[in-house]
Amino acid sequence: MEIASEIEALLQKNDSPNPNPVAIKKLSSLANQIQPWDSYAGEKAHKIVSLANIYYSDRKHFKYPGGAENLYVEMSFDLLNRIKRQAEIYKSKGD
Repeated sequence: MEIASEIEALLQKNDSPNPNPVAIKKLSSLANQIQPWDSYAGEKAHKIVSLANIYYSDRKHFKYPGGAENLYVEMSFDLLNRIKRQAEIYKSKGD
């Protein structure tokens, strides 16, 4: 849950669809920290990184269905909430 919160804060701080290699690098590092903990959550975190590469590009986000807004929603709400739900499942089991 802590890493999910870090991802959320990073996305909120960097919410403009402009080139941002620093944000991508930090997201990638966080995704790599999740992967050993849970493969499902790690997959979702790496999907966030993949979408971030489009979102934080010079022009690629224009071609994405729904544009930058859909990318941001998918990263910061859909995928992030899946990671959080997975963390809650582990927490409820005492892991």
